[in-house]
Amino acid sequence: MENKFRLLIVSVIMLLTLAGCQMFQAETPAPTVTPQPVKIGTPIGGNTPTNALDAPAATQVPALPVILTSDIYIDGSYFLVRMPDTYKTKAAANDVRSERADKLASIALLSNVDSQNRTSEQILDNILKSLFPGSKDSFDSNFRGTVIINGREVVDYDIQGVNRQKLFHGRAVLAELEDHRYVAVYALALVTDETDAWLGGADREFAAVIKSVEFINPKQEKPSFCEVSADETYGYTSENPIQVGGNEGSGPQRAQSYLKNLTGPNGERLTYTQADPLIDGERMLDVYVLSGLTDDLTLYVDNYSFSAPYAPKGLYCYADFSLQAP
Repeated sequence: MENKFRLLIVSVIMLLTLAGCQMFQAETPAPTVTPQPVKIGTPIGGNTPTNALDAPAATQVPALPVILTSDIYIDGSYFLVRMPDTYKTKAAANDVRSERADKLASIALLSNVDSQNRTSEQILDNILKSLFPGSKDSFDSNFRGTVIINGREVVDYDIQGVNRQKLFHGRAVLAELEDHRYVAVYALALVTDETDAWLGGADREFAAVIKSVEFINPKQEKPSFCEVSADETYGYTSENPIQVGGNEGSGPQRAQSYLKNLTGPNGERLTYTQADPLIDGERMLDVYVLSGLTDDLTLYVDNYSFSAPYAPKGLYCYADFSLQAP
């Protein structure tokens, strides 16, 4: 009995000792969790940055240069102008009209006499009425200021309009010349939800065109950069071919350079195709068919002889022929 009592006392003492140790034991600090940095504006769990600073820099694609034709001159007109090389151009008595291959943009230059002493804005308003003639069509113009073209101050407008429920944006400049004459250059391009042809390149093409404009006085002599042959057979017969020289080596390239410089009598743009060559005695002549006028024309070219080139009678040229003796 006495032994059991001692064992009980020893057990109680041990339990009290253990409890005391747990009460005074220092608490173990919880492990520290280091938060991972999150970029501002980046959705957690997502990869798409929404902050401009985190977005990849946009690649700047340089705009391609606008390539223009040689000077277009209409006999008796008050201007010289160059149009984009990629446009299809037609010239008439007092105007030049060009349309882009995709038909989304067009540029035109016209010259006329204002017998009513109208303001530039009234003249432009009349032009826009002809471009948006429908009862449901509408248009508007906003004055941008003035710009200098060929040393002359001209008025500059932003224009827009709706034609057959299609929206067009563009720009127009207008110069008042002597004898109540004016010259207007304007461009229009289609704008849709899918494409903006104006800001997509037509604006740069128009800017290049108006920089090329030269105002001239038709009462002065015609610009002398193009010499036209007085001989009606020149180029049109195998007996009197156009002599570009160069032989087999550079002859074909010289012929093409000559042909690309030809225009119709009023600045019409011409195209050409090569036909079968002609053997004329001991010489061979290249034969080209020109299209773009009412009737096709056939020209004969001699690559083996050279003489100063002229435009065949009834045709004209964009610029002076640059061919020199090979």
